[in-house]
Amino acid sequence: MPGRSQHWRRWLQLRSLRVRVVLISVLWTALALLVTGFVLNQLFEDHVRAQYQRQLQVYADYVLADIGLSAQGQPQLERAPRNPRFMQPLSGLYWQLNDEQGLPVLRSRSLWDQTLNAPSDVLVAGQTHFHLTPGPHSTQVLLLEQIVRFEQAPSKQWRLLIAEESTDLMASIVQWQRALAIFLSVLFLGLLAAVIAQAVFGFAPLQRLQRAITALRKGEVSRLKGDYPSEFAPLVNDFNDVLQANEKMIDRARDQAGDLAHAIKTPVTVITNATERAQEGELGQTQLIDLIQQQLHTLQSTVDWRLRRARLTAQVSGVPRRHSLVAPLLQQLLAVMHKLYGHRGIEFNLVMPDPELTFAGESQDLIEMLGNLLDNAGKWARHQVRIEAIATKDSLQIAVDDDGPGIETKQMSMVLKRGTRLDERVHGSGLGLAIVNDLTELYGGSLNLAASPLGGLSVSIHLPVKALV
Repeated sequence: MPGRSQHWRRWLQLRSLRVRVVLISVLWTALALLVTGFVLNQLFEDHVRAQYQRQLQVYADYVLADIGLSAQGQPQLERAPRNPRFMQPLSGLYWQLNDEQGLPVLRSRSLWDQTLNAPSDVLVAGQTHFHLTPGPHSTQVLLLEQIVRFEQAPSKQWRLLIAEESTDLMASIVQWQRALAIFLSVLFLGLLAAVIAQAVFGFAPLQRLQRAITALRKGEVSRLKGDYPSEFAPLVNDFNDVLQANEKMIDRARDQAGDLAHAIKTPVTVITNATERAQEGELGQTQLIDLIQQQLHTLQSTVDWRLRRARLTAQVSGVPRRHSLVAPLLQQLLAVMHKLYGHRGIEFNLVMPDPELTFAGESQDLIEMLGNLLDNAGKWARHQVRIEAIATKDSLQIAVDDDGPGIETKQMSMVLKRGTRLDERVHGSGLGLAIVNDLTELYGGSLNLAASPLGGLSVSIHLPVKALV
């Protein structure tokens, strides 16, 4: 019970979207029904009044047919009224004929000792006026008045008054208003129930989504699951994609931490063993210093590489990416390579048909990849290194070829492993190609090794079309 009452308290909070929808719908529905009721009531009243007015006009025609002029030119009733209600005292249906001074000349027997009093207004011949006015014995009557002329005396005019009690008229209007109020009230309650049902069932997926997120926060599930409406499905899918990306980042961080610990373990062990050997006199001080410096260099290279990889992972995982022109970066790197290897006579040749070729990524990452490839090629080349950058329909391809000794096919997969060096005589840490391979994979591309047409090694990186502008 406490949980249920708390749920309803939350449901009734004005900050609730459901409550806002219900309140707006109820207010709008009530306003619409009030306007509708007013218009329908007005139309009904006008219709009923028009019917009574037409009936009074019929009574007026019957009365005029029974009135004529005497030899003295005075109106007189020539035959009995056709409607017996005119003969019954205080029957509720009356007629009266007034002269030009407004004094009664003739009247129905139903008036008995009463007279009809019409409001003072200007009445033009041919016009008919209707009034709701007091009648005999303090009753309300609907009164018709019009100007009457007879052919025998066209210069004189009289005013004919026809009146009928409005009790039936008002009773019909009240009955209609009562029925209309009941109908609109039932309709309002039905619409209110529909609005509440719509709010409850329409927002039910939000409650399921809230419960799913709560279960996710508690660690009970790893993904948002359930059948959601088409409006919520993209949100749920995007949220699950974010969760998956975060899991990958966490797994990657764990792997990197494990790799870093493993990479540090070996140099530390070597330094520890060397220190123990030096203490036992098996290793000289100069040898110990050289060994420690070598292992510290390895440690520094490993740590630097892991930091660069962590930085790149964060950059590649985010959107949008920056766009970098390839040509200026290559020219900058080639200038550095000429300074490093120019004394050996190594020529660096660039082949790039499109000078506007653009890389969708950080310029530092492209410098990291190409710098390692060019530096590796410059170490092993005899006379020349060729760089070719082209854009195809599906990928951005950058190939670096040298005329060095090359690598046997069975050894190509080994050089991509971190720290692997096939020839210890050449200075290096064995991380260059591994760095390029990891960077390329993080950008969704690949690195390929093959025999170069120049006789040495050909290293090419392929970035998918999404890496192109």
